[in-house]
Amino acid sequence: MPPFPNENERRARVIWTVCCTDGVDEGHVLRTMDRAAAEGVSGIELCYSSVDKLVEYRAFPSLAKVVDRVGLRERQATFHRFGEKCRALGLRFGLWDHEIMGPKGLLDLLPELRASDGLIDLEKPLLYDLIREKCGEFLDLFPWVNEIVLTLTETEHVVAQRPFSKTPPSERIRRVLQAVADATEPRGRTLVIRPFSAIRAEELFVRDAVGSLKATRVAMMYKTEPFDWN
Repeated sequence: MPPFPNENERRARVIWTVCCTDGVDEGHVLRTMDRAAAEGVSGIELCYSSVDKLVEYRAFPSLAKVVDRVGLRERQATFHRFGEKCRALGLRFGLWDHEIMGPKGLLDLLPELRASDGLIDLEKPLLYDLIREKCGEFLDLFPWVNEIVLTLTETEHVVAQRPFSKTPPSERIRRVLQAVADATEPRGRTLVIRPFSAIRAEELFVRDAVGSLKATRVAMMYKTEPFDWN
């Protein structure tokens, strides 16, 4: 969360997490927004897979050509309605993102991202350009979104547990975090880091990575009971 407007005012900011199964249930999200506003909640964060579902990869023509424009416009229209509701109710809005993600067949569409072992090449600057650009595109499309809530697990392309990499895990994680922060920071948005790995070592890798992150609008999200998924 960004700093409080008045440092003497240390009020709590309550955020509700809205979960949907099998896609986004627009009616459920809108009803939750109404309830949140009635309860005096500050905002919501929406469980989601990644920002990839909401962008057309404006800086990457090879990825843009495989985007289903009809489906994309429908999803974007839904999110624009979310924005209208948030503005009307005075709610903050955060969206979950998972990195590293991309369109189906990412390494076939961008073969320069394929390493010699067949997995994604975490050493390529192009990878972080992709993350930075798609997050920036998303935030430009939806200027009312306050936060990207980023987790590095449950992704198509792993980061911390990437085999055959000489780069320490904390540095691999830092690069991903920095790429997202490079999109959120200049736009005045917040990066919420959600290190919900069930592996303790990964939690510590994230902590080390955050220590050298070049960003100020950053928050960390932790469970009160580590690894308690209920």
